[in-house]
Amino acid sequence: MASFDPTKYRLRRATPDDAAGIAAAHSASIQGIGPKFYPPDVIEVWGEPRDPLKYITHMQAGEVYFVVEPVQPCTVDTPLHGPVPYILGIGSYGMQGAEHHLQMLYIRPEAQGQGIARALYDTVEAYARDQGAKTLHIDGSFAGQGFYEAMGHRAVREYDHEFKRYPGKTMRAVKMVKDLSLG
Repeated sequence: MASFDPTKYRLRRATPDDAAGIAAAHSASIQGIGPKFYPPDVIEVWGEPRDPLKYITHMQAGEVYFVVEPVQPCTVDTPLHGPVPYILGIGSYGMQGAEHHLQMLYIRPEAQGQGIARALYDTVEAYARDQGAKTLHIDGSFAGQGFYEAMGHRAVREYDHEFKRYPGKTMRAVKMVKDLSLG
C-alpha cells in the first residue's frame, strides 16, 4: 500500500457544497468494492444512488465529514446529478448517544492502495480524540473489517443491519471498537 501523497491529493473538511460528490463516491465505493463481500441483492440496495441532501442534513446535525480529492479539483458525471465534485474518499465522525463513532469510511475503487483510507481514518480518529473520545466505535461492513482491525479495532459482535429505506432487508455487519487510551 502506498502512502498518502499530498502532492496528488488534498484532505480537507467537507462542506455542504461537497454533498453530491460525497453521494457519488459513497455509491461508487459500495458498487466497486462491496461485491467481493456481499451478494448482488445487498449491493443493489446498499449501493443505490444517494440523495446529497442526506449528507447536508447530517452535517447540520453535527456529523463531521472529511474528503480527499485530487489536488487539481475536477468533476465526474453522474446519471442523477450531472457533473459533481470528484471525491476519492470520505470519512465522517459523529456521536451515537454517548459513543464516539467513525460513521463512514468509503474509498472509490480506483483510489484504493493510495493511502487515502489510512489518511481519512487517522483524521477522523484525531478529531474524535479532540472531542474527548476514549473509545472509537464502528458499525462496519465486512468489506472494511480487515482494515479496521489493522487500525486497532476489535470486533465486538456481528449483527443484521436493516436498511432504513427497505424495512426487512438486511446485510450482515460487525460492531467494532478501539480503546484510544492504548495508543
